[in-house]
Amino acid sequence: MRFHGQRHAYLKKGRAWNLTFEQWCELWEYSGKWDQRGKFKHQYCLWVLDKDQPFELGNVAVMTCSERGFAPIRIGCQSEWRAAISKAHKGKKHSEATKAKMRKRTSIGGRPVRLEIEGVVYESLTAAAKALGISQPAMTARLKTGKWPYKVL
Repeated sequence: MRFHGQRHAYLKKGRAWNLTFEQWCELWEYSGKWDQRGKFKHQYCLWVLDKDQPFELGNVAVMTCSERGFAPIRIGCQSEWRAAISKAHKGKKHSEATKAKMRKRTSIGGRPVRLEIEGVVYESLTAAAKALGISQPAMTARLKTGKWPYKVL
């Protein structure tokens, strides 16, 4: 991760950051791992040793991502990740508040709609998307950008 991205992410968590850009560069150069930086488990990252202390010299170390116990999801692993999330949520029910949010997603501008597209009337945005064989987000985007003329009934 680059300096500004790492600093921003750390500060966003409400923690102190006392490392200058020059110090950050020196740490990487001294480690000899500058060209091997990255987010995959075989690559190196700069890691804070004591999370209760500021991000500063003496409290950071250069180590592989696997050494620090972090292995981010790579593009090829998305299906495995989605399967794990699906398994974790199996059997859970949506709350009424979540159901209301989901209903809003079937609308344009937060309002449920009946649509007429190319002379055909659809009872909802979801029904139109299914009938036309596209995803609901794609349908919403096309309608909002004016790529499809439509009437709200």
